[in-house]
Amino acid sequence: MPVFVVLFAMLVMGAFAADAVELEGDQWVGHDPRTGVWTMPDGRTFYYGDPADQPIMCDWDGDEIDTVGLYRSRTGFLHLRQSNSQGFSDIQIFYGIPEDQPVCGDWDGDGIDTIGVYRPSERRFYLRNSNTQGFADFDFDFLEGIGTPVAGDWNGDGVDTVGLYDGTRGLITLAAGNTSAVASVFSFGEPGDSVIAGDWNDDGVDTFGVIRGTRAFLSMPSGIVELEANIPGNPIAARVSPRVPNGIITSPTGGVSLIRGDSLRVSGTAFSSRPVSLSWRAVGPSGFELRRTGQTATLGPMDDAGIWTIILDAHYDNGVSDPTPAELLVNVESAPEPEVRWILPAPNTEFRVGGLLDLEAHALGVGPLSYVWSFPGSTIASLTGPDPAPFALTSTGALDIELSVTDRFGQETATSFNVVVAPNAAPEGT
Repeated sequence: MPVFVVLFAMLVMGAFAADAVELEGDQWVGHDPRTGVWTMPDGRTFYYGDPADQPIMCDWDGDEIDTVGLYRSRTGFLHLRQSNSQGFSDIQIFYGIPEDQPVCGDWDGDGIDTIGVYRPSERRFYLRNSNTQGFADFDFDFLEGIGTPVAGDWNGDGVDTVGLYDGTRGLITLAAGNTSAVASVFSFGEPGDSVIAGDWNDDGVDTFGVIRGTRAFLSMPSGIVELEANIPGNPIAARVSPRVPNGIITSPTGGVSLIRGDSLRVSGTAFSSRPVSLSWRAVGPSGFELRRTGQTATLGPMDDAGIWTIILDAHYDNGVSDPTPAELLVNVESAPEPEVRWILPAPNTEFRVGGLLDLEAHALGVGPLSYVWSFPGSTIASLTGPDPAPFALTSTGALDIELSVTDRFGQETATSFNVVVAPNAAPEGT
């Protein structure tokens, strides 16, 4: 992700959110042009360069970390370093003339940021696809705008394009595909602002922002967001920590209560500019885990009553995971005992010896349900199932019947009734 030199602009401020928002993508680094001291987002400082050098920060080696660089206009040399620390430059490139202004970005979409310059006297950009000395891989005039060069991936296609910021009029003019054509022109900022651009929410799209005193106003998809920004020196937007996926549980959003044995349908997503794999964990009160994968999954059955923790893990293909996985708490209540809703035949139904007894029952509960029919005081063997096979009645009198229904958790409900078995009627004529 590219960065640009300090810009001064006019931001036409509309409604904005003054919430405490943690930046998930690029952050700002301070550079003091008087001393050459850099201040990182964690407060760490180091010296790199001379006071007159023009600072830039980009990902020079494709590791997704932006590191410091300098353009020394009096010599025409770019001095690039592969770590954000004090030391000698790792790459020195003679590229440009004293009046040139540096710019950097991923011009060809290969994941590595490379150098470029804007030459005001010619109103022309010179961009190179490798961090080596040589001629520009492509150059073009940009006559529609004037000012300081900027660069960023404005549409999320993985390719950075350039533009110019005119501080006298507060206008940003962006090029269409690194050509002389203009993609857009708009006003931004107010006198005294420092204008920067970056991918603030890690969605792969760069947008603009301003630093005004100790406050930052950043353009995000939700609108202008205001943050505290105590930045020593001039601000530069940069990614200075490893990119991590940011997983979000989209459904359910909370307040979920289930019955023991239920399953839960979950959905999630991840804000990232690169492919992300999603996996789910449901951790029960006893520590038992259910695991599933995919953007949408069904977690269950949840057999432990109590509080379950639903965790969404987001992973890159290189093994990097979200360090703070999204979580959701679900209350799983104890299941009620099985309830027998009806039994056939009805109690006290009269049968004849030699007739068939056809038993059937229906119960509600957490399945699978186990049905056991028994006949106390009788030699009839126990039967199983909600609808056992009919059997012949061989003796008269009251036949006691007990039905026991057990659910998956061992909870049992029993009910009893009887039927009356009468002798066969005497044949006619006897």
